[in-house]
Amino acid sequence: MESEVLFYLGNNGTLKFTFYDEDRAPINLTGGVLTFSVKARENDTTAIISKVTSESAQGNIPVGTDGIVNFLLIPADTEDLRPKKYVYDVQFVDSNGKTFTMVKDVFELVLPIT
Repeated sequence: MESEVLFYLGNNGTLKFTFYDEDRAPINLTGGVLTFSVKARENDTTAIISKVTSESAQGNIPVGTDGIVNFLLIPADTEDLRPKKYVYDVQFVDSNGKTFTMVKDVFELVLPIT
């Protein structure tokens, strides 16, 4: 899955992802934990933004069987960053402890007009 994200610097927002298997059926996320990470460069060891569904203020899985996850961004997550293209990914650790990278792409921060 490829999915660029465009986000306005210093804003609140919900990033919603829906994950499907190879048969286009929603992936069951029940009992798992998903992490959203943004880095300046792919090989950086430290994320500049990190959100995890095990913290309700950071993200949630509304109905596990629907394959949907929401990550919640607040102004403090981006207000000290420069408008530019970063990289992000979403990893899923299932209830058996197996790790899957669900998506990896560009996270672009832009200035709002007002």
